[in-house]
Amino acid sequence: MSLSTRLSIRWPESEPEQSGEKTDTLVLTTPGGKYVDVRSYKASVLSENPGLDVFPFEWVFAGEEQVLSRSPLRIDFTHNFFDSAYILQLQKYLKKESDLKPDRQDIPVDCGQFVTLDSGVREETGEMINNCTGAVEPYIEHWLSLDPLKSTPVDLIQFDDSTTMKVRTVLFDIVKDLDIFEGRFVRVGNWAEGMIWDKANLDRPISVIRRFFDGSNWTNTVEFGDSIDKFSGLERSDLKEGEVVEVRGVNWTCKECV
Repeated sequence: MSLSTRLSIRWPESEPEQSGEKTDTLVLTTPGGKYVDVRSYKASVLSENPGLDVFPFEWVFAGEEQVLSRSPLRIDFTHNFFDSAYILQLQKYLKKESDLKPDRQDIPVDCGQFVTLDSGVREETGEMINNCTGAVEPYIEHWLSLDPLKSTPVDLIQFDDSTTMKVRTVLFDIVKDLDIFEGRFVRVGNWAEGMIWDKANLDRPISVIRRFFDGSNWTNTVEFGDSIDKFSGLERSDLKEGEVVEVRGVNWTCKECV
């Protein structure tokens, strides 16, 4: 189980100099290794690039992490479960804006190698597609593990390994009617993120939400799309693994509940 934010990314081949982080990235991972990764552009980036409002995310994806080795720590990240790059490319094909029909089997698996720096920051290196160049390139990312109970939207607190408090974790996947909707919703402590693909909606097929619990109420800190209402109530605590929750026509199955 973890809650992580990205501090920086650099592409040594095409971006030799370190640039500022352009996103408010938050990754929620369950004890079973299932994750959601939402990389929303910072407000300053959106104000400088109005065209990004059409889809204000660098990337939105979900999948499973698989540990390949412990020393050094190497992890495969699959994301053919949900990948905004694939969905948006398919959207263009279906709207006849592109002749290229993407193949879901071509979604690559990203493999990262991790080392922990003295500051506690995790440095990840590997290769993946650089969306700016369209090529597979080496990358260097810096990540910080966050306390999912103490962190707030304005004050992200680094996780302390000595923390012993129980952290509520919930995973919902759409496993039925996949010809209509696909999606995932994860809660880790006071944070939750979800993504859904409405296959009948060719204008805005992807909806994304990020929620925070302030001790009294859940509030949306990120919301985008036409299906935000289909995440309603999934963060609640009275759930059981295997339970199916119907939310406005979408059947969500609880796959993990700790």
